[in-house]
Amino acid sequence: MNAGPATGLSTDQAPPLAIPLSFFFVAPVGLSIAGVFLLSFGALCFSSRFVPQAAILTHLATLGFIGPVMIGALYQMIPVVAGAPLPWIRLAHTVHLALLLGLISLLLALAGAWPAAHSVAALSLGSAFVGFLAPASWALTRRATAKTASVRGMQLAMLALATTIAIGLQMVWARGGGRFVLGDYNDWLIAHVSIGLFGWVGGLITAIAWQVIPVFYLTPHYPKRWPTIGLALIAAGIILPVIAATIGFEVRIAAAPTVLLIGVIKPLTTIALLRKRRRKRVDRSLYFWYAGLAAGPLTAATAALAAFCDDPRFPILMGWLALFGWAGAIVHGMLTRIVPFLIWFHRYAHLVGRQPVPSMRQLLPPRYVGVGLFSHLATTALGVAAILTGNSLLIGLAGAGLIATGLALASELLRPLLHRPAKT
Repeated sequence: MNAGPATGLSTDQAPPLAIPLSFFFVAPVGLSIAGVFLLSFGALCFSSRFVPQAAILTHLATLGFIGPVMIGALYQMIPVVAGAPLPWIRLAHTVHLALLLGLISLLLALAGAWPAAHSVAALSLGSAFVGFLAPASWALTRRATAKTASVRGMQLAMLALATTIAIGLQMVWARGGGRFVLGDYNDWLIAHVSIGLFGWVGGLITAIAWQVIPVFYLTPHYPKRWPTIGLALIAAGIILPVIAATIGFEVRIAAAPTVLLIGVIKPLTTIALLRKRRRKRVDRSLYFWYAGLAAGPLTAATAALAAFCDDPRFPILMGWLALFGWAGAIVHGMLTRIVPFLIWFHRYAHLVGRQPVPSMRQLLPPRYVGVGLFSHLATTALGVAAILTGNSLLIGLAGAGLIATGLALASELLRPLLHRPAKT
């Protein structure tokens, strides 16, 4: 089954359902563990970006929540959007296991709980990302039949991921007692955060938005000049931090292009398109997009404050807004659309005309999405208030909110998954 030229999607090349879903189901677990961790260590997580507790919470958000969803989405979208099936697709199951082992080992390494954890983390995460990046990059560069802005944006996002991982693995090696050969550790730490957050996460969200916003929400297409500008800013946001860290220039300033993209250009253009959508019935996943887009300028503003002010709260606030407000809200919302669609496509598309089939709204009723939306937005607001005030009650409520959001997301994933066709 091919979705045809109307959408530009090659759904007949989609991977087995278990592959994206296995990565998606890591997200609610990562969120819930992050909540338990925040409840356990409280103010230490928000005291400074340099303490191990802050690093652990950050990597639970990046490698335990957002990252697996993005990898699972790429396994699905590269064949469908780019028309390029990934070679060795079953290798994805090994990537999944290596990613989980690497995350656990990295958390133990950051906590100082296991002497060999640094080596295990470096080996596991390195293997996971090579196992993902090699076939995905091959498919995007050698097999892609589509040459759209979304495909080029995916290619840049993959480059950003490879760069982020290369820097991160060198840091893990150095923290385990090895030599840091790149230069100034703090400069490369900023580059690692900047390229990972704005180049990889922001670049991929932007590239996917160019495709899914018009398709899922029936909006006009993005103006041709905006993807061109976006691609240039994503590329600059990868290259400039590396150059700045190499020559010892101010790396925070080098992150400005992608901060401009996610903080100003993308929110303004996407909200303008969403206001022109042809389908006037509001899908609740749309509110996740609005929340994430609204958090984009706040993330950019706090990034500027973190770069030029000495207040230790601003880097923590920027990370919280970026991971749970901006990227986290968009990722959560897209899961509530992607998963019901995948279930419907794999289990019911072939039954159309042969027996009654449910709609995607029946697979995931709006009330389930509403619970997840409320929990996610309330938790984000509680975290902002907790960081700004240092109030222990608010910190505890933010931790509890992460657990509640993880459970809500689990229900949003399980509900459509448990729905099966009637036996005939």
